[in-house]
Amino acid sequence: VMSTYGNAADFSAGETFSAGDLLYPLLMVSSNDAAEAFARSYGRVKFIQAMNDFTQSIGAYRTYFADPSGLDPQNVSTANDLALILDWIKNNDPTILAVTELKAKTVRTHTWVNPTHFLSWSYYVGGKNGYLPEANRTNASLFQWGPKGDVYAIVVLGSSERDADTIALLKKIGK
Repeated sequence: VMSTYGNAADFSAGETFSAGDLLYPLLMVSSNDAAEAFARSYGRVKFIQAMNDFTQSIGAYRTYFADPSGLDPQNVSTANDLALILDWIKNNDPTILAVTELKAKTVRTHTWVNPTHFLSWSYYVGGKNGYLPEANRTNASLFQWGPKGDVYAIVVLGSSERDADTIALLKKIGK
């Protein structure tokens, strides 16, 4: 796993982590090594198939994964599919969102600092930023917003200014 591009978790050879502990670098700092570790422990081909089966089962029909980390340009999705996935997580496994809301997490000698700029906003419910040359900057996040406090999924794809684009979309909803 150490050879995976983008070792944002700063893992060292021979270290072992529980699946729960791997969620922090995976979701907070986009650790591709953490994604590969999950896949390898499950069986990489089986893991990727399970990812694809899951998205199909919740109606995210235009999403396809070719690898567990998101690095492969064959990975594809749509804004609508990403919103469906966020909604499923919010309703079925909100602990995932709770990890994405953390500013920092320390496990043994590792401290991971979440670079998401919306962490200080009280109406940020959680989400994930990303970047690939093929996709540019992306953001899929939930915000409790508007006069009724409804939860909105904001998905920005292919952006050079993802935070500004996210804010512009929130302004369209109104506060």
